[in-house]
Amino acid sequence: MKTSRLFLSAATIALMTSAYSCGNGNGSANDTDSIISSMKMTMDIKSASRNFKIKSFDPEFECYLTISADVQWPTSIGAYDISSLQDTLLAIAFPDQKIRDIDSVILDYTADAKAYELGDSITTISNIPDNDNSSISIQANYFNNVKIQLTEINDQLATFNVQTIQYMGGAHPNSGSFPFSYDLTTGNVINYDWLFKEGSEDDILDAIKNEVARQLDIMPDELADIQISEFAIPASVYILNGCIVFHYNHYEVLPYSYGAIDVTLSPIYISSLLTDQAKELFNTDL
Repeated sequence: MKTSRLFLSAATIALMTSAYSCGNGNGSANDTDSIISSMKMTMDIKSASRNFKIKSFDPEFECYLTISADVQWPTSIGAYDISSLQDTLLAIAFPDQKIRDIDSVILDYTADAKAYELGDSITTISNIPDNDNSSISIQANYFNNVKIQLTEINDQLATFNVQTIQYMGGAHPNSGSFPFSYDLTTGNVINYDWLFKEGSEDDILDAIKNEVARQLDIMPDELADIQISEFAIPASVYILNGCIVFHYNHYEVLPYSYGAIDVTLSPIYISSLLTDQAKELFNTDL
């Protein structure tokens, strides 16, 4: 396993904490009274990968498996207590691991080849060979990777994305993302109920479908012809560049060929649906 530590400079933090592009904002780049704020942050960059050769009871089958993890792990953000953020990242990225230490979690995760139930004989190998001259007729190169990435941070919010990609046969790998925003000041994940008033679901769904149709350059009523399931409020909602973003993974509402879908809504145009705390966050009281 390789690890390194990344120190974000004050200049980098200043870039990452730029004003919301979707909200009203309180100033401008030409505001001579503006004050540069600084917040220190440290992050460990961790990666691990293990390769396995696996055989089963079937003498005609063997395969290779690579299990890997790439993690941007926050160790400190200003003076905030980020233990809850760390727990959230672990719970999303490694739901089956009970250990709380990130290094132990990664080591256990990448060592658990048995969990994939590919065969009874598992051998750890240093590298996957380019060309296996074995006479075994059925071979496959499988893999599973989990990734944690910091997407955006400012003096109140940290937005992370947890991604998984796995190939266990078939036409293409399966992948999924769970982006979320974390309120550093309260220690809570910002979810739909935090952002929107009770009873707002129908209006939000209409806004989502209208935006998806716009992205696809079709009319909203044409979505019914291509969707594979009914639109619903997705579990993943996060904040990026001052906008509210709803994330749908592959196959969640549309066929695989349409890819993952991110629906970006400006809080200014849906302000009447926002809770008071969300209006305060986005600096809008329209």
